[in-house]
Amino acid sequence: MGLAASQARFLAITSRKMNCEFQSMQIAQQKLSVTRDLQKAAQDYQSSLNATKLIWDTSDTGVYDLSYDIMMNPSVLNEFDPFFITDVNGRIVLTKPMFQAAVESGVIDSSGNPMGLWVDKRKKLGDSGYITRENGEASGKLGAGEFKEVYNSDGNICGYEYANKDKANDGSRNAFLYQLGKVNKIDMNMADNIINLGEAGYTKSGIGGKIYSKNSANAMNTFALKEYMKTADYSMRLASGNSIPKDKTAHDLVYGLNILSILNDSPPVKSEFGKVEKEHNKEDGWNYVENPEDLDAGKFVITKNGQALSATQAKGLTLGDLLDGKYDITIKQNIKTQEGQDIAYENGEGAKPKFELILYNLAKLLGYDTPSNEYVGLNVDKESEAALNQAYDFTSLALTTVTNKSDEGGVLKLCNIAEDQNNVIYGKNGLYSLSLSNLMKSFLTNFAVALEGFESPYNVKTESQKESHYVTNDPNYRFIFKDEEAMTDTLMLNADFYNMLYNQIATCGACTDEMKQEMVTDNEWLQQQLKRGTLFISSLNTDGYYYQGAYTLNGHIQEVTDENAIAMAELEYNVQKSKLNTKEESLELQMKNLDMEISSLTTEYDTVKNLISKSIEKVFTMFST
Repeated sequence: MGLAASQARFLAITSRKMNCEFQSMQIAQQKLSVTRDLQKAAQDYQSSLNATKLIWDTSDTGVYDLSYDIMMNPSVLNEFDPFFITDVNGRIVLTKPMFQAAVESGVIDSSGNPMGLWVDKRKKLGDSGYITRENGEASGKLGAGEFKEVYNSDGNICGYEYANKDKANDGSRNAFLYQLGKVNKIDMNMADNIINLGEAGYTKSGIGGKIYSKNSANAMNTFALKEYMKTADYSMRLASGNSIPKDKTAHDLVYGLNILSILNDSPPVKSEFGKVEKEHNKEDGWNYVENPEDLDAGKFVITKNGQALSATQAKGLTLGDLLDGKYDITIKQNIKTQEGQDIAYENGEGAKPKFELILYNLAKLLGYDTPSNEYVGLNVDKESEAALNQAYDFTSLALTTVTNKSDEGGVLKLCNIAEDQNNVIYGKNGLYSLSLSNLMKSFLTNFAVALEGFESPYNVKTESQKESHYVTNDPNYRFIFKDEEAMTDTLMLNADFYNMLYNQIATCGACTDEMKQEMVTDNEWLQQQLKRGTLFISSLNTDGYYYQGAYTLNGHIQEVTDENAIAMAELEYNVQKSKLNTKEESLELQMKNLDMEISSLTTEYDTVKNLISKSIEKVFTMFST
């Protein structure tokens, strides 16, 4: 190879080698970048393991992701109570349509300031439940723009009475409902129906007034339960919008136990499986006597503390009376002897089916054997329904146990014995006595045991009421009882919801931040703002007022691990890691190829360099000679 050619080749090799080394440096930088990306992906994934979200937890209906709609739309999820998103100033964050509806109805002005609760001047202020600074006396007409402070019965200010105001934007709840209907926030028919309720639809909830019960049950101790069962009639059901049985009137007692009717009209006896065992008719009915001396076969008498009741008194007995006194029933039946024993009772004849009828009707009043999902008395849910069934079965066993006192005669003597036991007493000449009061206490005790389990401190000893631990002797035990006054009508519950919504807006005003109005329905944004403490939740307290607090203080909202977010982060990390690993492998391969090429070029570089050196040396040698 000539010197010129060698030099040209040398320059080409040098250029290529430098280019390969430059590419190698670039790949090395890319590998570092991949490493940093892998580290960042790992850090992001590690951070996501701590991801949380806010949920709305209800004991009956389940768990849901927190949203504005759950808190601000009436439903069983919020128990028909609004939960307000509020800013640091305590103003309610409404959506744009709701904010505009409040402005158009005159509840707030365009700056979100409350215009005051509207009071209808056509009604006497005292009758409406409000009083003014003038102690309820309506003074002269207010001038345009003038107002009076309005106070509730506790003396706390609850709003303002304004003059002027036309019906479309008078600042009243009706005007607010009308405007909500116009912007499709609520159905216009619902708005009209609530307005048509009139005063029945105004509960003044949220400003210290009465709040309708949202629950189907309330708790009563034994004393309260006893007094309640003495006086509860169906008028309470009618007042709360519920229906009553077809054969009842408003003033019939709900817990009346008319034993005379039971034993004469004789409804069917139910077995423990709820099936009819035997049909009875009027011919099978027995007669009541008011004097124990007149007790013949086929007749019965009820006594209290040793005194026989009149027929009128017996018809008026309630379950509350049975708890409050010592009531006994004595039945005389025809005797069927076998080897000296009366076998009529054992065969299910005479007194036994009568006692079973009494127990069945007693239990039925308390909620036993009611249609599915029809809750009455102690039957307030599936658990209590099962407990009632168990209580009926266990109490029925007492009616199969008979203490033989056939040597004892006289009704009052047998009643005294019956009061000391929880079973049937058999006396001389076919007399059978049973303590109705002990039967009632036994049933309630068996019910409590069924709810609490067999480690319960309560028990029923069949042949000894003294050794029994009745639940009714515990003054602190609270029976969860169906609340006949509970407001269950959906329309009334909706009216109550919008009362509270209206009252709070009229009291606190509304947030004017358009960004918050726009974003409050975005679940992710809302949860972030609540967790950061830039937004709060105002919820209803037991005293009837709303209080602002952190999202964890209202009993429904919980912060939990966001499993979905973690799963998504893990998936994203794995995808990112796979991509980066593939890219790194590709760069590694490119780096190896470049290293091989650089090595080859280095060898050729050294060879050409030697050739050039020898050629130069040869030229110098030639000219030197």
